[in-house]
Amino acid sequence: MAYLQPLIDLLISILDANEIRQLVKNRAQGAEILALLPAAGASKAQLSEAAIRAWGERGLLNQELFQTLLKLKPRMEPRIRSAYELWVQGQEDFDDEDEEEGKGLGDNEDFDEDDFDDDEDDLLDDDEDEDEDEDEDDVRDPLDDDDDREEDDW
Repeated sequence: MAYLQPLIDLLISILDANEIRQLVKNRAQGAEILALLPAAGASKAQLSEAAIRAWGERGLLNQELFQTLLKLKPRMEPRIRSAYELWVQGQEDFDDEDEEEGKGLGDNEDFDEDDFDDDEDDLLDDDEDEDEDEDEDDVRDPLDDDDDREEDDW
């Protein structure tokens, strides 16, 4: 699916093959998905595509992936945020096209459009149930979460 290509391209451009495998290993269902990846010697493109498709099939393509990438590669923030915006737009387009056929992401209980903020400077809001009139000062930076893992853990 075309809306996955920005994610595949992002992984290819900011991670090496070992980092892709480490990212897969450290995310939900890591061991299971790691076993599905191509064998050693596979290209970054093959690894990235396999990882993105496996995460997508399991409902694991979400803002947490982008937060993790921001922690791993803070200097790549503009590229990560750009890919995030393309991904969100791609999901919306995919959902609009397939909603009548029951194929859209709107049918996926793990996907909640309210989790995403339209402001380019923030990936998600602090509260899922926040009021629409809430101040921008109350929006949580996606880099400031409770996850204490450091880049060295990857």
